[in-house]
Amino acid sequence: MTSAEDDIIKKRLLIEGDSGNEDRIINKLIKNFVKWTNSFYAENGILNEEENSENLYEQLVSSLGHAEFGLIRNQFIVEMNKNEQENYKMLYEKISNEIEKAKKKIIENKAELVEARKIRKNRQEYDVLAKQILNYPDRREMQETIKNLEAKVESLKKAECDYDRKIDLRRKQFSVVLQSLSSLKNLIESDTNIDEYLNQIEMHDDAHMSKSRIKKDQSPETNEEMDEDTKQETHTKRDKYSIPEVEMEES
Repeated sequence: MTSAEDDIIKKRLLIEGDSGNEDRIINKLIKNFVKWTNSFYAENGILNEEENSENLYEQLVSSLGHAEFGLIRNQFIVEMNKNEQENYKMLYEKISNEIEKAKKKIIENKAELVEARKIRKNRQEYDVLAKQILNYPDRREMQETIKNLEAKVESLKKAECDYDRKIDLRRKQFSVVLQSLSSLKNLIESDTNIDEYLNQIEMHDDAHMSKSRIKKDQSPETNEEMDEDTKQETHTKRDKYSIPEVEMEES
């Protein structure tokens, strides 16, 4: 049954319901039935042609047919309404199921959206980190740089050991120098006594030289021996008060 036929039937039902056509058919059926029964008890047994028993019977059958048709039609309408209710119920259930599926799908899509946003955020962070990593040298260059730095560190450690050894040596040498300076200080403090002593030695030498010149003419050989003895004695006395030399270790 098409939608156009449904519209026609609905329109006719509305018209008949508004005009009370069903009640009229039933009333007409009852009226014809009463006329038909009364036709058997009519006075003098004489009836009009329009009111004879056969015509009344035909009218009664016609009214009964209309009533039966209306009943069958109403039954079909009721059945159709039931079918429509079932269809609407099934459609309602289908729509409800679709709504539930849509809700579940929406929840799943929300979860997927959250996951997609997370993945997008991770990708953006990855891109930023990748750009930062690209600014640095590659792994091989970094390893070469590390090896070179390690070699430099080892060289610096070796140089540090050498410098420590030299510093220790210089410390020892400086200690010796300090000791020498201390000895020199003591000698400087006694310079006055040494000068006086040397002056006395020179005066004694001068006197001795004068005596030697006087005796020169008498014995030249003896005088030369005495001069040698005097020089040797003077040298020995000066060595006694000389400053000791400090041995310095070369680096």
